[in-house]
Amino acid sequence: MPRRRRKSNGERAIEAFVPLVALFIFAWYFSPQFRSLVVTVAAIVGGVLVIGLIMWLVLRKRRAAKQAEVVAEPVSLPTVAAPRSRALILAEIKSARQSSPRFTAELLSSLEWRRFEILVMLYFQKTGHEAKRSRAGADGGVDIFLSQPGQSKPQACVQCKAWNVYDVGVKPVRELLGVMAADSIPLGYFVTTGVFTNEATMFAHGKPLVLMDGRHFLDALNALPEGDRAAILQEVTAGDYTTPTCPRCDVKMVQRESDKGPFWGCRSYPRCRQTFKMAEKDAGDRRYMPAE
Repeated sequence: MPRRRRKSNGERAIEAFVPLVALFIFAWYFSPQFRSLVVTVAAIVGGVLVIGLIMWLVLRKRRAAKQAEVVAEPVSLPTVAAPRSRALILAEIKSARQSSPRFTAELLSSLEWRRFEILVMLYFQKTGHEAKRSRAGADGGVDIFLSQPGQSKPQACVQCKAWNVYDVGVKPVRELLGVMAADSIPLGYFVTTGVFTNEATMFAHGKPLVLMDGRHFLDALNALPEGDRAAILQEVTAGDYTTPTCPRCDVKMVQRESDKGPFWGCRSYPRCRQTFKMAEKDAGDRRYMPAE
């Protein structure tokens, strides 16, 4: 006896659909209420579709009109200021120093790391602290210890970073907190010529740490009395205050060349191999980067 052929899914769907069509035709011809219901539903659906089409056409027309206005509006390109040379920046600093004893962002970014430490130390001295620099180098941990007048035990410590290329991240801030815990120092200041990363700022929140970026430190300096500002400015900018000092030999470094580009090297080479990297700036100036 031959096997019966299995029906496909399409055939099964047609067989299920045919009774529904037959029932719809029967109700349409023999039930006026059903005809009225179908006509009402069709009218409602058609009305909704027509309204939706009209709204889409209106929105499309408005969008096209706005795009036409944007295209028609003239675009003003930003003007780019010509880069200033290092000599011009230093001349402006010298002129500002002679006319008004105020600190500027240009001066702050031009200071080498040791002069910046001296500036920070002088600032805290003018605010009533006993401030003494440590013997550490450019990246040797705490740079300044603060104490109350007449007391020898430090009440606070200060870490300085004359960084104009890198943002100060969480790692040096965490190291400062570690030094404070090891030496039982209750308060720590971190002062930089640049800015702190968001991660560093969030880490310091709620801890005995005060973060002062270049802008806040500049405001603090200019808030000092005029006589104090003039005295600090005179001492910090005496002589060569832009060429970095070798943290090992305590002498001014010299610019050298290598296959990888220019860098600051110690005058005592090869006895001292301390170097600083350089980074080109838009104004033709060179800022030194942290020691390797």
